Amino acid sequence: MLNFIETFHREVAKRLDAVDSAGEAAGLMEWANGRVGKCDVYFLWFPATKRLVYAVKCPAGLREGEVEAKSHVEAVAHVEKIIASLRK
Repeated sequence: MLNFIETFHREVAKRLDAVDSAGEAAGLMEWANGRVGKCDVYFLWFPATKRLVYAVKCPAGLREGEVEAKSHVEAVAHVEKIIASLRK
């Protein structure tokens, strides 16, 4: 059978070790914040402007960025790459 991708914030929350906050604001923005290992992670996806904004705060330092994400599936794929790099 088909596996359906849920909303951005639900999919990202599934991938975090611990979730501090996740939700959406009237279709304008979705967010998921929490921890992966020893790092604090913050993800914001803006569907209207197709932008994913993130910040990763680890003992080694702070990493921030913004990427184009045309859909929530593409945004989740970017988040997966970021989380995979933290787990190495």
